[in-house]
Order: sequence, then structure tokens, then C-alpha cells
Amino acid sequence: MSTAQNNRQTLYSNHLVYRRTEHWFRLPETQRQQAVEELQAILDRYQERLTVRGIYSTVGFRNDSDVVFWIISDDVDTLQNFAVEVRATAFGQGTILQWAFPGLTRPPEFDGDHITAFQKGIPPRKYLCLYPFVRTAEWYLLPREERGKMLREHGMKGREFPEVLTNNVQAFGVGDYEWILAFESDEYQTFVDLVRHLRATQARLYTKEDTPFIIGKRKSLREVMHDFAPESIQ
Repeated sequence: MSTAQNNRQTLYSNHLVYRRTEHWFRLPETQRQQAVEELQAILDRYQERLTVRGIYSTVGFRNDSDVVFWIISDDVDTLQNFAVEVRATAFGQGTILQWAFPGLTRPPEFDGDHITAFQKGIPPRKYLCLYPFVRTAEWYLLPREERGKMLREHGMKGREFPEVLTNNVQAFGVGDYEWILAFESDEYQTFVDLVRHLRATQARLYTKEDTPFIIGKRKSLREVMHDFAPESIQ
């Protein structure tokens, strides 16, 4: 499935963040060795119905997650069906879904050009910086013009880092957060520079929550699973 779509079409996105459990080590060795083949078979079955933007290894970057699957579809049920099938595999039995960050695309409220990189058909980058976001109640009571001014200031600062791709999807009412933000870059250090730079804006005063930050490196399925279980995946 291609995600370079008409900007008015709703696309559904989810980041499935898995953490390995001790149950993984209690699985028969044959099951652990078959984990890659099982997952690949699912990816193959869904290739016409969803896009895998990337599979990311978070090993060594966080102590509470190991793997992120970023999936996108024009049918939200497809995303859930995919997660259900993954859960039934040896990988699913040996992991816990630490976080799920569902969201969907909506036309930009203020900047008509501010759409996601995946909607534009821009290829993914090497690293992913993923985090949820919630604004304060006071933000939504501000005049629209004032909010627009602050967001334009915020956007101008972000444009100073053109090497970073932005993907902001809305999650009002479908999760505990309002926005799911996913930055992509080929340079790890640009996340530090960008996020620190964006702190110095007026809009920052109206941030209620913006954690956890999850950093992952995009790899092939076999490479990710080798990071996840090097003693089993050859």
C-alpha cells in the first residue's frame, strides 16, 4: 500500500512498541528461531492493505522497550487485525505491548502545507523520534488568532531543520493523548538540536505532557529481531 495519498483522505497510523518479557526465554528454542519467519509471513499477507513505515530497534536507547512497528493504513480495522495476528506469534507470546500510539490524519488547522511526510510520499529516514503530546486546557480557550501566531512561530523554528521530517497525527478521543509526533532523521543528533530549539517558543507554555520520548533505529526485520534476541536469530 502506498501512503502518498490525497491530503484530504484520512490515513490511520499506529506505533506498536513492544518489550521483551521473561516468557520469551521460556519459549522452546525452535519457536524463537521461527520468530522472524512468522512475522515476515504476516507482513507479506498485509502488504496490499497497510504500509510499514519502519521497524525500529530501541535496544540500548530505552530500558522499557525493544521494538517499534510503525504501520499506516486507510482502514483502521486493518491496523487492529495486524496487531492481533502479531500477538498470536512466538514474538507476541514473548513480548508485552508496552505502548500503542494510534492516531489519524486531519487537514492542518493553520498551515495548509503542514502535512505529514508519509502523506507526501517522502521516504523514511534512519532514525525515529516518537512521542505523544497533550496541551493544557488553557490553550484551547485562547483566541484562534493567538494560537495561530504561536504555532507559526513554532513552525518557523522547526523549518530551520529541513533535514528532519515531521509526522503529526491527531489522537483526540482515541487514546490518552491529543497528538502523536514522529520525527525522522538520518542524523541522531538533530533530534537533540531540534527539540531543544523548539523549547524557546511561546507555545511551550501550554504543554501539559510530552513523554515518553522513544528513539529507534530503522532496520530490516531480521536485523531488529537479532537485536531483540541475538542468541536465537542468526
